[in-house]
Amino acid sequence: MARRKGTFETGWRWVACAIFLVSFVFLGEIAKGPADTLVASLVLSLAAAAYVVGMFLLGRQGGRMGRLLRDSLALGGAFFLLVNYSPLAEYLAMPLLVRPDVDRADVIVILGGGLYPNSSLTPTSLERTLYGMELYRRGLAPRVIFSGGIAGEATRPEGEVMAEFARRWGVPEDAILVEAVSGNTYEEAVETAKVLRELGLRQALLVTDPTHMYRSQLAFQRQGVQVLPAPVRTREALRNSAGGRLRLFYESLHEYGGLVYYKIRGRI
Repeated sequence: MARRKGTFETGWRWVACAIFLVSFVFLGEIAKGPADTLVASLVLSLAAAAYVVGMFLLGRQGGRMGRLLRDSLALGGAFFLLVNYSPLAEYLAMPLLVRPDVDRADVIVILGGGLYPNSSLTPTSLERTLYGMELYRRGLAPRVIFSGGIAGEATRPEGEVMAEFARRWGVPEDAILVEAVSGNTYEEAVETAKVLRELGLRQALLVTDPTHMYRSQLAFQRQGVQVLPAPVRTREALRNSAGGRLRLFYESLHEYGGLVYYKIRGRI
């Protein structure tokens, strides 16, 4: 009888945990980020903390391996919930965001954002390319440099593919420059700065993602380029969906790691 009672109580605890998770996700869809409602964000954070405590209490039952498994699930679940349904990712990304300074410059520099294996533009590269083209059509610079070498499984340099897209959509050939040998942000800064020096150009509108802008700006400034930040999707950088927050969390950690590495190597 005692064993059946214990099993019954444990079962109800897991059912209560499942109901809590469903409620948590529902509440997470209501709170769309720190800018909307501070109360909802605080409730989400407290709910995530309660989830951790509850899962650890459940993990007290069973053998050593059972407790280890359930404790791991508790931490993993808490991490997933915190990142996806609380403003953690947004707050982590905020220090990386750079205020746009979109003004006239000598040139527009568009950094590559990756290619698919068939050498077509990824959404990131396409977005950067389109925004750079928009700046050109607004008359903010007479030339555009598309920067990026061969990356991943692609067979063509990113710079060439972006430039080809721009030509196809009306950017004149004499306005296009291509840097096609770089393999990372630092190399993009070094190789692009060489092109600018050869042409006697100094000030550049730099186009890249919001979280990538800070490190990129520092790398280009280290090479003597006067940077005017022109990040894409600035308003949308603080993502309003669960999947977007998870990606933002990853991007932010990647950038913080890159900043530390670049600082140690003297690249910024």
